[in-house]
Formats: sequence, C-alpha cells, structure tokens
Amino acid sequence: MAVMMNDKLNNWASFASKISRKYVESEMESNRLIGVPARNPYSYVVCAWGFVEFFNDTVRGAKGFEKPQIFLDTHLELASFHGHVKLVRRLIEAGPGKEIQQVSTAALLDACKEGHYRIAELLLGAGADPSPALTSNFTGDFDHIVRLLIDLGAVINPQEPSLIIGTPLQLASMNGHLKTAQVLVNSGAEINIPGRLYGNALQRASQNGHEDVVRLLLDHDADVNFGNGILVSPLLAAAHGGRHEIIRLLLERGTDPNHFSGLLGSPLEWVSSSNLELVELLIKHGANANGPRPQYGTPLENAAANGQLEIVRVLLDSGAVINSQDGKKDTALVSAARKGYYDVVQLLLERGVDVEKQGPRACWKASKHSHTGIVELLMGHGAQMPDNQDGFSSNSEQSDEDNEEDEYDDDDGDEDEDEE
Repeated sequence: MAVMMNDKLNNWASFASKISRKYVESEMESNRLIGVPARNPYSYVVCAWGFVEFFNDTVRGAKGFEKPQIFLDTHLELASFHGHVKLVRRLIEAGPGKEIQQVSTAALLDACKEGHYRIAELLLGAGADPSPALTSNFTGDFDHIVRLLIDLGAVINPQEPSLIIGTPLQLASMNGHLKTAQVLVNSGAEINIPGRLYGNALQRASQNGHEDVVRLLLDHDADVNFGNGILVSPLLAAAHGGRHEIIRLLLERGTDPNHFSGLLGSPLEWVSSSNLELVELLIKHGANANGPRPQYGTPLENAAANGQLEIVRVLLDSGAVINSQDGKKDTALVSAARKGYYDVVQLLLERGVDVEKQGPRACWKASKHSHTGIVELLMGHGAQMPDNQDGFSSNSEQSDEDNEEDEYDDDDGDEDEDEE
C-alpha cells in the first residue's frame, strides 16, 4: 500500500512540475497543484494533499517557511488552505519559532477564508496576528471563526480600513454573512464608519441585495441617509444594484429619495428605464420627477429612450418637464423617435411637446432608422423634415455647436424596436 501511495505521489509531483500554477481538469484534482512550483515540487504536493506519512526530512529541509517565488505560497499556507490539521501541526512543530510567527499570520488568512477552525486555533497558538484574518474574504458565514479571532484580540474597527475590503463589518455586509455581521455588531463594530471605494456597511449590503443584513443594520441605528464612495447613499446603492425590495425597505425607513451622484445620477434615473412600480414608489416618497441634474439627462428621457410608455405617462403626470434636454442635446421625443417607439412619440405629442424645435431632429432620426410611421406621425403634427444632413432645419434656433454631426447617433449598437 505504501509503495502504491509513493508511486502516486511521484506521479503527482512529476505532473506538478509540468503545469505549475495552471489549472487543468483531471482525475488527480489538479486544482490542488495551484501554488506548487515547477522545480522540486515534492514537498508542496505533500502539503497540498496532506500526506503526513510522507512528512520526512525532504519536507523539513525544504525551507518550508520561505516563499519559493513571490507568487507562490509557503508549505504552511498551502496546508492551511487545504485544511490538513495534522500536517499543519507537524509544520509548526518543525519550524523555528520566529519564522512560524511570521508566516502563520499569512497562513491564518487562508485557514479562515476556508473555514478551517481547528487550523486557525493552531496558527493563533503559534503566534499569528488575528486582526488581518478578520478581513479574510470568507467563503462562508463562519461566525465561529470570527468569534475566535475577536476573543483573541482582533481589531474590529481599524483606523485605516483598506480601499476595497473596508472594515470587517463592511466586508461581512457586502458578502451577506448575517451571522458574522451579528457577531461583529454585538462585539462593538461601528456601523456608520465611512467606507472608501464601496461605501459603508449599509451601502454594501443594499447594493448586493442582502435584505436580512440591511434589516440588522437598520435595527442597530444605521443612518439610512449616510453614505460615501462612488454610490453616495444606501438608496442609490440599492437602485444601482436593482434591489427592489431593499429600495422599498429604505423608503419605509425614511431615506431621502433625491440623493444623487454626479457620476451615476439619482435612484429615479436608475429605475425609470424598466420598473413602473418603483418609479411610482419613489415619486410617492417625494422623488423629483425631473431628476437632480436635468442638464445631463432626466428620468423622462431615460424612460422614453427605453420605450417605457407607462413610466413616461407617470412622470408627465408627476410634473416632468417634457422639453428638457440632456447633455447630448437629445430630448425624450428625439430618443423615442430614433428607437422607433411609436406609442411614446404619440403620447409626447399629445402632451404638448415642442414640435417646432424638436420635430426636425426627431424626423431626421426616425427617417435615418427607417421608422417611416413615426416620420408620418411627426409630420402630421407639423414637424418639418430638415433640409440639411445634421438633423436641424435651416430656420431652427440651434447653435453651430448643435449643428455638428451626430457622432453618438449609432454608438450604442442597439437594434431599433419595431413600430406598433
């Protein structure tokens, strides 16, 4: 039996020398060979598979606590990641104390990430620092490991959170780890600490659709209107992520519906392209039907450009300005005409859109995309086909800048909708 195992081990080692870090599907679980060096792989294969019986002088003498290359793991990290308790214990016993303390912190991150509680205990006993492991990108809701780290002094509220991961609570909220978040909150984690790139805990949970975590944070006094980072508020984060139930929950808890980002716009802008129910809900709670930055586009223009007839109707009934223009000088009428949304164009005409100013451009756009029915509809309401190729009639009140070629006209690559 031992001879057979030794033959298998030699075969695996030989295979590892050929593929190094590349993943190859095979009967030999070759994903375990990720992190195994091409040269002298024997000791690394022992650690990847946890073959304690092969832990001999070859492994002991392989400088198991030094990285063979900058992108490869040490023996201790490899064994910890794969959950080999006996082998981790042997490595700790065999290594010099100072080196063990240095590498055990890195190995602890691997063990915690995969939920290997017993190995985490061994590494912490060998002197590993518990604080970095508290922001391991856990593959599961390992609250028992989080409790262990906290009990041994892990820092819950770091003074300088990392750019992406943030605080332990922000990471748990982003990943939807409810039990971990509960442990952190009960242990004194500050809920409203600003995040950096992805915002605070409530923003992260809202964007990723973790309603149970959102409720936990709100029940522990999370500020429903506080946010930072790219998504400036929990509501905008939820709208950006398309999290309908969380949008409803945040509105019920009193969030301001008009928070907006100069880069990403407002919540109403995000939902106006597709969700009538949320549009009505946001407006009911006081959202501005024209949006906070009409010079860069409005909810009405967004709805019209996506053929959302009923949303267009609701926005107009709620006071949306029908003749506003976005940053590209296109209006709701022009966008709908270009995309071939006949009913939307008809509704805008019925509601009094400025045909004299917008009609020529809308006719030109519709004609260019072969929407003849819309061209006839527009001209039937007094629109004139422009007498030049820039989309404006010679007597329109457009500036020279507006008369430039429409370089954005076909840049979206969308197929035009069929006319009704």
